[in-house]
Amino acid sequence: MLQLGQRLKSSLFFFVAASALVALALFILLQVWFPGELRVALGIPRIIFVLGCGAVLIIATLSTAVGCTRKTQKDLRRGFVQVAAIVFLCLLAAVKFLLDVRPVYLAFEGDRFRVVEAHEIVDDTTEADSSTRARNIFSGPQLLGVKLLSAGDPGYADSVLLSAAGLHPSFRQSRWLQYADQKFEVLRNLKPLTERSILESSPSLQIRAHPRNFGFLPLVGSHVKGDWIVLIRRSDGEMETLLPLDGW
Repeated sequence: MLQLGQRLKSSLFFFVAASALVALALFILLQVWFPGELRVALGIPRIIFVLGCGAVLIIATLSTAVGCTRKTQKDLRRGFVQVAAIVFLCLLAAVKFLLDVRPVYLAFEGDRFRVVEAHEIVDDTTEADSSTRARNIFSGPQLLGVKLLSAGDPGYADSVLLSAAGLHPSFRQSRWLQYADQKFEVLRNLKPLTERSILESSPSLQIRAHPRNFGFLPLVGSHVKGDWIVLIRRSDGEMETLLPLDGW
């Protein structure tokens, strides 16, 4: 039979190890699925903090309970295995939640970019380009082109009604295009990066020194917190970064 001090020491070791593994898992998901300033724009750090604190609280409570109630080495190990299983299931639930809300695309919609989250995507076609439809869970968000209808196009009225109901064109796979095919439209619609407030908000010396090499469009999305813009390089039409500014 183990002394209480020995059991609590084992519980402390288990708590530290399990907490470190959970923190590492959440950190990796944060870096892969929510890169750079996008995690700030979506308020993800706060969510990760809440999930992490919840996991630590669960681990601390259960490991302490095991250390106080299991008096033999065999029972102690069995208890820690049970706690590890519970923590693993909780971590799976957190990963599933983050998997659903992760940004899959930043979609170009004419005068703006829209964050497309995984749960917002509607598979309304079987003819979309397979390379466009691919959504690798091990990669971060990618840039996406979207086919926008004009007033005279068939289905325009239905599209407007769907957008008013929250089903924007960038959510519908039938409207997806390769971003490379729309770079000309992106460059044509960019707003000039000349306002002093925009230049002062960027920590990049390259942007400050050569503002004419960049343009921007507003960023919108279901969970975008506050005002953000997408900064685009005029040289190749690719995204440089996000800045917390009103782009309208």
